[in-house]
Amino acid sequence: MRGPVLAGASGARLDFCPQPRHDALNLGVHRRGGEQVVQRRRIGIDRRITDHIFNQVVLARLVAIGVIDVVRGIGHVLCVHDEVQELVGETPLGQYVSGGSFSDIDGDVNPLLLLRAMRKVFSGRGGRFRQGCSVNAIQRNRDAYVLDTTQGTVEVPAIVLAAGLGNIKLAAMLGKAVPLAPEKGQLLVTERVAPFLSFPMSGIRQTGNGSVMIGYTNEDTGFEVTTTVSGAARLSRRALQVFPGLGNIRVVRSWGGLRVLTGDGAPIYDKIDQNAYLLATHSAVTLAAVHASLLPDWILGGPKPDEIQHFKLERFHV
Repeated sequence: MRGPVLAGASGARLDFCPQPRHDALNLGVHRRGGEQVVQRRRIGIDRRITDHIFNQVVLARLVAIGVIDVVRGIGHVLCVHDEVQELVGETPLGQYVSGGSFSDIDGDVNPLLLLRAMRKVFSGRGGRFRQGCSVNAIQRNRDAYVLDTTQGTVEVPAIVLAAGLGNIKLAAMLGKAVPLAPEKGQLLVTERVAPFLSFPMSGIRQTGNGSVMIGYTNEDTGFEVTTTVSGAARLSRRALQVFPGLGNIRVVRSWGGLRVLTGDGAPIYDKIDQNAYLLATHSAVTLAAVHASLLPDWILGGPKPDEIQHFKLERFHV
């Protein structure tokens, strides 16, 4: 095998992108902007006062947490309630929406179509995907690595650990402790409805088939992913505060999943052995474009890009 092996865990929007070539892959990519809404918590506050507070105080807060990058001048615009309403269109916003941050360079991608495209390209370029294959042990054999798996033994010249929370176990096989922790997030999905939201908002987006996805929770429950009534209630209350009309449609399913969180919340991109690479981050879908452009040449033996020099594992062991 020439290239590195990927040791990992096994595992639409309204308009679809045109396919200019017969071999083009549809990723469900849309770049129609994105909105981060801010909600007031108290009842009876005059909206004009709220708008003023929003412009003066929330701006500083959004800059501080990195939602808005004023220094670089990246296209973010602060909007008060009525401006958010104008962006949304006819669907009424709730009275507790004070405003939001809108970026016209933001967008979204269908994660299932993206995964399908990545799998297709991976296989088309000679990669082999082993469904349901777990790694029991990793050992060095001179300049190679021997992987003892549930589907036999594999010997490769290099490995990439990109198994999410599974990297805790895999890196330990190479003598490395990786500070990763799970964080549960719950989501709700509604029945299909007529199009009303053309861009993703914080915690609310309409998919290509018309259903509405409502999220998200941040829960410290270990590796447990059970959905809960209390979690669904919190998601529902918040969604109704943004779009009261959602109270007229039905929730058809819910699910929970685990985020991959490092000790400081930033990614880990590091070479932890002679030819062993560690990748750990949330969210891999959001950062897929960065990974595709910066990581391959480095993993194939090139220099580590300056943009990811500081994301080393050793920063947690100082």
